[in-house]
Amino acid sequence: MRRRLSLFQPLIKNTSPYLFHNNYLQSLEKTWLSKIPAETSQKNKKSVKVFFNQKYFPDSLGTDPDTSYSLSRLLTRTAAISVDGDKAGYFQNGEPFKEKDYFAKLQPGDPKGLSPQERLIASKKIITSNSSVMAVGGYPHTIPRQNLKKPFQIGLLSQVGAQFENSYLHYRAFIMDPYQDIIEHPHLKHLYEDTPTDFRSAAAVLAKYDSNGDLFRPRDGLLYIARNTSGHFYRTFFNKNAIIFNRKAFFNSLVEDIHLALIAVDQMAEKEKKPAFLKATGVGMGFFAKINCAYDIHGYLLPIYLHAYKHVLETYSFPHIKVIEFPIFGDEEENTYDLVFNGQNKINHIEVSHFARDVLSFTDKEREEYYVCAINPSDSNAFPGNEQGYGSVESALGNNTTIRTDQVYLTNTALLNPENQIGINLSEENSLTISRAP
Repeated sequence: MRRRLSLFQPLIKNTSPYLFHNNYLQSLEKTWLSKIPAETSQKNKKSVKVFFNQKYFPDSLGTDPDTSYSLSRLLTRTAAISVDGDKAGYFQNGEPFKEKDYFAKLQPGDPKGLSPQERLIASKKIITSNSSVMAVGGYPHTIPRQNLKKPFQIGLLSQVGAQFENSYLHYRAFIMDPYQDIIEHPHLKHLYEDTPTDFRSAAAVLAKYDSNGDLFRPRDGLLYIARNTSGHFYRTFFNKNAIIFNRKAFFNSLVEDIHLALIAVDQMAEKEKKPAFLKATGVGMGFFAKINCAYDIHGYLLPIYLHAYKHVLETYSFPHIKVIEFPIFGDEEENTYDLVFNGQNKINHIEVSHFARDVLSFTDKEREEYYVCAINPSDSNAFPGNEQGYGSVESALGNNTTIRTDQVYLTNTALLNPENQIGINLSEENSLTISRAP
């Protein structure tokens, strides 16, 4: 489903590229967010934290938002809204996107916005907050929106998912083809772990087979997804130009991101003095999982994603997490879950399950007994909450919660306070150290 683009109307244009603050506040005032009691709003904003993988954001980068790859830059130099593979959206000054492939051309440190290389490490940080839930649902074809008589608090974690819908983001990090014959990134080399990173070598390793465990050739139905030397995507019965996905590297990256997310949940729950009940939304499993915005590889990504979750739960300890529920819809997704978890309903002490219910739906008993929280699958080039249209999970979360005021630096300057930025050092020995940002 295509997502309806909608910035809180009316748009008020501003000529300064990063001075959209007044416009954004004015736009929020036209929504129910302006009716949140001031005391509640301040409490929500005060709870904001940024957990980041220190491997990707060393102290040497500092806090200057104009420094390439810095944490501050990734928090402040996005567009306001971006949908459909950067084909539509609004800059922070309220201007709509106009130039084709505008973001593909940006270089690290560019004052006009985040480069593709910088956006590839956006998943290595997570924005968290305790936010207010005012409604649930909001998916017109499946779950209608329902306002709540009594709002409740939830821990929300905005985590960027892998974006395969265009060829200059995660496609370039994990997929090889005759046009883009080498996958590389200065910060991701450790993920490839002795797997081929050029198309010819990968094709030679696979030979006539579609998969060897580390690599695979994805199909669209019965046909291979292929790309020729001119960069044109097409479907074919022949594997000569079939794209090759580096599963091992993608799995390694997911393990890092999931580990970081669960550490964040664990710490949030400890602070709230309640065991956590996490809705583990499928990050990057929706529109992002369409190569070239056309070829759906969701069926390949979901099992890797679930295996990564299972691996993290089996390998690491999270004493303050009690329940993890995967919002799973559809028979195919349910079968995938069953194959991965194979009847397990508990890993270590954590209960795991899947349920076809809204990400924000919890029973009264669950809200009373647990610290309820959920993953917001966010975009590397947009504010948390993204577009207002009802086409994505993030959109619904933005419309139903206070995430757009709690987790956006224009409305909550606490996001940029180094005291609220927590570096996590994930070590080879399955332990971790925690430090504040400099």
